[in-house]
Amino acid sequence: MYCKSCGKQIDDDSIFCSFCGTKHNKSFNSVVEETHIRHTEKKQVENKKAIEKYDLTYEKEKGAKIFGIIVLVASAIFLVFFSHSLNDFDAVESANKILGAFGAIFRITAIIWVPNIARRQNRSGIGWGFLAFFFPAIALIIIGSLRKLNTGVTTNISNPISDGNSCTEQKQKVKFNENLNSTEDIIRELEKQKDLNK
Repeated sequence: MYCKSCGKQIDDDSIFCSFCGTKHNKSFNSVVEETHIRHTEKKQVENKKAIEKYDLTYEKEKGAKIFGIIVLVASAIFLVFFSHSLNDFDAVESANKILGAFGAIFRITAIIWVPNIARRQNRSGIGWGFLAFFFPAIALIIIGSLRKLNTGVTTNISNPISDGNSCTEQKQKVKFNENLNSTEDIIRELEKQKDLNK
């Protein structure tokens, strides 16, 4: 057990702390130990939830991350080497043309690539598309560093315990019927199945 005053470990049957001399009461130490156990269990549950939040089998998009880093580094190098020639009007004009063409191609690529990665990771493609439009290299680096989110949805259509009459199973049967084109058709089909099951 531990001393309630100085916190050092002492023998379980000690009445007084051998370090500070404080008189001990066993109930205090049992409370401390229970609190420590609860805290440890709580941390384990939190860690399990964090692990379940992500699909650990999904490999991160390293290509996107590397491409984003390369573009950032290339942009920095371009600025460093061509910033001294900004006094020359022709150099500025040619640099603007090169940067404009490269920027447009890169931005379009990022706007297509980033939302596709986001959807594969079960994230919002629209939000990531906006980020890719304004900050394409940063969006690629960030999305390339993220793991896929678990959706928590399992698709188990066949249930061996089921009797085939549940509402969910009936909806699934109707959903896979290609002849149904409207809501009315679906309702009629559900009513037919309901009548057949009676």
